[in-house]
Amino acid sequence: AASNKLQGSNIFTIAKRTVEGQDMLYQSVKLTNGIWVLAEMRIQTGNPNYT
Repeated sequence: AASNKLQGSNIFTIAKRTVEGQDMLYQSVKLTNGIWVLAEMRIQTGNPNYT
């Protein structure tokens, strides 16, 4: 459900993996000017901070 909403806004999940207890999420974003951006997010369970 969330993935479909993100795709509607040109945000696509490329990969997800777990490294040392942290989830790594890779997103591809297409901006309105046609530029593509690759974003890497590190998510640690129980920690509200993102890097």
